[in-house]
Amino acid sequence: MTTRLQAQIAGSHRAQLGEGPYWDAPRDRLLWVDIEAGHVLAHHVAVATTEVLLDHDDLVSAVLPHADGDLVLGLRDGVGRWDEQDEPTPRLILPLQADDPAVRCNDASVGPDGVLWIGTMHLPTSEPVAALYRVAGGREDSDVEVVRDGLTISNGLGWSPDGRILHHVDTPTRRITDLHLDAAGRVVDTEVRATIPGGAGYPDGLAVDVEGGIWVALWEGGAVWRITPDGEVDTIVEVASTNVTSCAFAGPDLDVLYITTGGPEVGSQGRGAGALFAVRPGIAGVPIGPVTCELPDGGGHR
Repeated sequence: MTTRLQAQIAGSHRAQLGEGPYWDAPRDRLLWVDIEAGHVLAHHVAVATTEVLLDHDDLVSAVLPHADGDLVLGLRDGVGRWDEQDEPTPRLILPLQADDPAVRCNDASVGPDGVLWIGTMHLPTSEPVAALYRVAGGREDSDVEVVRDGLTISNGLGWSPDGRILHHVDTPTRRITDLHLDAAGRVVDTEVRATIPGGAGYPDGLAVDVEGGIWVALWEGGAVWRITPDGEVDTIVEVASTNVTSCAFAGPDLDVLYITTGGPEVGSQGRGAGALFAVRPGIAGVPIGPVTCELPDGGGHR
């Protein structure tokens, strides 16, 4: 039996392309981005308001806190760093496929070991030239590993509760692939966990709960599905926006699922197009810590 839930709009802010929610527990806020507007956003859950932390002059695809206090960003040409207290603009610290104008950074996340993972995407979404990167340090070429290549849109990233499996989405294929990791956090095997059927939408960002369930946002699907460890869909969260982009567990107990969406600017329909949504699914999420691996300081601003 499939449980159906209805997500509720969590605030008045509307994004052109909301993405990348992350629960910043020490600051009691949900970080997220509006890719097309170049905004880094903070949703303050206690008062249900969203603040624009950064209004950048180019796209921003992801935001994650670093243990040193900076924010780590996905910029058009690679990984960025930004001190929200002292810097007006972010610094590009690690170029990724920056020589190809048809490729940009996309979704990013943090492994249980504090290592940064970030993917790229082909802007026309038609050629398999994107990749998924594991950034274990960033100061030497050997610290940046191409984990998967031949991708079109590298998207959702989420670790199993024991940290041994990384669930990863390549959106146009409709597949969620399990990357089996060794003790050092490196991929030793892969297998397809689930394929989203045609007509249900395309898998985008995802989150993982404490039972190993995968909550995947469906672009053009107007929903978030929970896929069990056995590959069954046992919960559907309905969202009043056709283009659902990502989700994350948040709140002090990680028991609220926040959901980002695209706005009319990217073809989304529905009364909540571009809004941030929330739902209590009856289960908590796997905590995600900050980036702790050493990253370069970077040079010029972008």
